[in-house]
Amino acid sequence: EDKRATGMSNGLSLRQLLRLARHMNSFPNTAEDSLAVRIDDMLMVPYLPPAKRDVVRDVMHAAGIRTSHDNKDSSSTTDAITITTSDTHLTIGDVSVPIHQPTRPEMVPDPLFFEIPSHTIVLQNMLRDIVSGERHLLLLGPQGCGKNKLSDYLCHLLGREREYVQLHRDSTVGTLTLSPTLQDGKLIWEDSPLVR
Repeated sequence: EDKRATGMSNGLSLRQLLRLARHMNSFPNTAEDSLAVRIDDMLMVPYLPPAKRDVVRDVMHAAGIRTSHDNKDSSSTTDAITITTSDTHLTIGDVSVPIHQPTRPEMVPDPLFFEIPSHTIVLQNMLRDIVSGERHLLLLGPQGCGKNKLSDYLCHLLGREREYVQLHRDSTVGTLTLSPTLQDGKLIWEDSPLVR
């Protein structure tokens, strides 16, 4: 009955459940507090209509999962998260990872970035996902909110190379997987940055 009300016939997929388990295993001290937030993100609860959102919250309450609405102090933490780097490690808040030595340092972005608290929290969450084994991240938000800046800055901090691929309404599988180049007057098709 709850599944029909929310419009989610399958709930969390096996992949999403494994992702939750990996995250909880990587961060056991904060797993219980962050579980509701991670489920909200996976089910995109903030984007659901209010009635469906309430059903999801009721199901989480029934399962004993504390939501951010239950604990007002958890959502309004005043502790400043700091970003620190050494020659070998990057630390954002309580998350630390080794810094990569790039094979193509010219491809590592160096954006102009101002560390504001809301973006630092997003960077910490992105780093948590990387530490827990995520290979791909999807950032959602309106145009101009800083998705590219956040990605570029995290790549910069981690010493990771970045290649830019633009998606638009005319993008096809062919344009995303092959890119044409001219060599000696001949058109040569090579793997695109996405495939590489």
